[in-house]
Amino acid sequence: MAKDLLDTHGTLSPVPLITLCHTQGLTVRRTTFATPDVAIVVIPYHGLPTIFVDQAASAAHQRFLIAHALAHCVLHGQQIPDNYSLVESYDRFTHSHNFSDDRASCVECRTNRLARAILMPPSKMAQWLRSSLSVTSGGFLLAVSPSQFRQRLRDRLSAEDFH
Repeated sequence: MAKDLLDTHGTLSPVPLITLCHTQGLTVRRTTFATPDVAIVVIPYHGLPTIFVDQAASAAHQRFLIAHALAHCVLHGQQIPDNYSLVESYDRFTHSHNFSDDRASCVECRTNRLARAILMPPSKMAQWLRSSLSVTSGGFLLAVSPSQFRQRLRDRLSAEDFH
């Protein structure tokens, strides 16, 4: 499912993230949270799974947070109960179900890798590698932060890693 998501929508720069969310049955709303350390919440809202993202975050960080929530839904969609909720604070994740610390860490690492692959698909990374653009320019063109762009270069992943 993740490979289909990248193959279908991975050729535009920047990737149309909100459209991708809609194709997966998710809505996205920007909001101000009552608790300042909350970055993103995924909960049912008016009967639809909805990603609420902190509108005070930078545009690049909002895109990463939304891609992260989308990646959770893509990777774990069949396993997530209807009453699932995800709350990400700026310093950690808290889930409505219980993972052991080791499994939660593994899940989050894989989810982050897929989020970066969604935002920076293999085809766009290959184009960047053939160009003479800097990391900062590559991040700007894909609407991601330079630090996420550098991390994506370290990932060295393709869509096949997420079957």
